[in-house]
Amino acid sequence: MAALLLLAIAFNAYASPLGATLDTMVTDVRAATTQQAGFDPRDYGAKGDESSNDTAAINRAIEAASEAGGGTVVLERGRFMANGVVFRDNVTLHIRKNAKLVAMEDGYNPPEENPWDRHQDFGHSHFRNALIIASGVKNIAIEGQGEIIGEALKGASLVPPGKGDKGISLKQVKNARFTDFSIKGGGHFAIIIKDSENVVIERVTAMAARDGINIIDSRNVDLHQVFVESNDDSIALKSDYSTGKALLSENIRVRNAMLKNGCCHAIRFGSESVGGWRNVLFEDIEILSANKAGIAVTSLDGGLVEDVTFRNVSMSQVTIPILVTTGRRGKRPPDAPPIRAGDGPGFSLPRTPGPQPPGQIDGIRFENIEIFDVQPGGWPIVISGVPEQPVRNILFRNVTARLSGES
Repeated sequence: MAALLLLAIAFNAYASPLGATLDTMVTDVRAATTQQAGFDPRDYGAKGDESSNDTAAINRAIEAASEAGGGTVVLERGRFMANGVVFRDNVTLHIRKNAKLVAMEDGYNPPEENPWDRHQDFGHSHFRNALIIASGVKNIAIEGQGEIIGEALKGASLVPPGKGDKGISLKQVKNARFTDFSIKGGGHFAIIIKDSENVVIERVTAMAARDGINIIDSRNVDLHQVFVESNDDSIALKSDYSTGKALLSENIRVRNAMLKNGCCHAIRFGSESVGGWRNVLFEDIEILSANKAGIAVTSLDGGLVEDVTFRNVSMSQVTIPILVTTGRRGKRPPDAPPIRAGDGPGFSLPRTPGPQPPGQIDGIRFENIEIFDVQPGGWPIVISGVPEQPVRNILFRNVTARLSGES
């Protein structure tokens, strides 16, 4: 009991007012992304007839809205086929309940050149081959009760030119809001957010073919009332070297989420873990299934995970409810060529140009965690580290677990 008391005091010493910080951010983002003037892509040539390529017309409407100082592009009635909708500053895309934005099979932008693409797989290295692209822009939103259909996008780790592998792709975006719509499919990622700040996702449903929502090297991110069903990681926090440097992710909150996972982890830190994470909260989460871990916190590439809280979480149909581990990712020889011909196993990629220390975990709280029906052969809680970098300061408070078949 004394050890637990000392541990709780240590945690309180560096607890931050995350809630107040993110509540203010959410208010500011809503104000920055609320646009009044309306722009109809049909006025720019869109058909919405499920056979025409409406990409150019939608992009013309987006450009007009941005050039006017800001506006809302409204998709109403019909199925709008597209293969590369590109956001500009100060634009909201409103997809009404009777409208769908549908990914085409071919014709996507070629992946951009990236001198750092040897350090992570193809999908994490390139952001332009997506259905919806936002890169280096500010004050954008996707809203409405319509649907984004990304079933034609590819889920492979390497896709040929002309194919798309992402539903919504954000890179270096400031002030973004996603509200009320649903996305189905998405290829490798339904939603991927890289090196961005002030991102709000609320009341969004993602039915992902592979990864659900990936938050990579980003700051001030708030997810609220989301449902994610995926066949790979449902909500993943990652850190890679795709911009040529290791970045700190901080101030991330996920609340009132329901997650259903077919193959892998429901919540995951990593496996890409070059940079670190600080001030992260998962609260009021229901995990319906996960074939691997319900919560997996892994740091394998040198990043430090600190000040992370999981509170009020229930989970069932999971193999390992809680997995916390550090390690040192294997590296290929320095003179080995980049893996692009087939993007081989992830552990063989050189995650940074120089030496990589082992990952670090120092400060995780698990509070009010209820675990039902741990699958046969599973382990309720696994914590492991490496001798030179042990896992530190893990607090469990009011955690219960029931193995499969127990009453």
